[in-house]
Amino acid sequence: MGTHSGDRDRISHIGIGVNPGITRPTGLTTIDECMSGMVFVAFGENRFMGGKNESTLNIDLVCSGATVLCDSRVLVRDGRLALG
Repeated sequence: MGTHSGDRDRISHIGIGVNPGITRPTGLTTIDECMSGMVFVAFGENRFMGGKNESTLNIDLVCSGATVLCDSRVLVRDGRLALG
């Protein structure tokens, strides 16, 4: 991150994968982040999504096995979608 400029240390976006066709991580972040129940956090540039972060960095980091709550409602539990 140190070699990048701008808003490199700001969260760009957070996402939850919903593709049930991806059954195991591949090692390719752009595919793995789409796997059902996978949570990812992106840092840096986000103007391409309507945000205001301007940076030479845009990186997504996947978090397998995560639990995500929104207003005490569980969206993802231990890496599995809990919606429904």
